[in-house]
Amino acid sequence: MALLLDTKYLPPTVSELVDVIGLVAALQLVECVGGTRIWVPQTVTQDHPLVKWIGQDAAEALADHVCGGELGVPRCADALRAARNTAICESRSKGVTVGRLALECGLTERQVFSILASAREADERQQDMFA
Repeated sequence: MALLLDTKYLPPTVSELVDVIGLVAALQLVECVGGTRIWVPQTVTQDHPLVKWIGQDAAEALADHVCGGELGVPRCADALRAARNTAICESRSKGVTVGRLALECGLTERQVFSILASAREADERQQDMFA
């Protein structure tokens, strides 16, 4: 199940990271250390954890941008949840079972049904605006 991330839900600090190191590297950083502060050195060696997390090029770009300092990395829970819910709805429309979606996403079937119901309600409200 592929996640389509709507960047409007990203916190400003992560949007800035996306501009500096790209979306993939920014999301990798969020996955590895989201919700914490990390120290970004002025120069990055090959054995630095940043290189392991996001790769050499992105780590060097981040080091150039931060210039040796602390960086708060948000969890991006809202953006990741919205992307997950969109992916659930799209997978369900393609015939994936609720049970399978629950297992893939680490949710209960009841949570998946709730996500699908919320999406239907939002679609119905959207259609009412244009009626």
